[in-house]
Amino acid sequence: MDTLVKDTLVDLQVATDLTKMARFLNSLPPLVAVVVRDVIDNNVTAATIDLARQATSDQFEKYDVIRCVAAGNPNCPPTEEALWLVEEMIK
Repeated sequence: MDTLVKDTLVDLQVATDLTKMARFLNSLPPLVAVVVRDVIDNNVTAATIDLARQATSDQFEKYDVIRCVAAGNPNCPPTEEALWLVEEMIK
């Protein structure tokens, strides 16, 4: 296969994946989307944990990732477990 064609196919796949991720994030409440984005970016900080703790009771009940991050310790954030929960949400 020609290199240009391969590169184009890779670019299309990346664009498709980004579109799916954008749709997924846009389907979430804003607070949940910010927490999920921090988890995906491996950037769970004390601010992320504090934000997760501000979730509504409905969000807290509905989203395992919110409970996971909210229960986290800023010195040792639950990044692996939270990422696994996000992957389960995307499925």
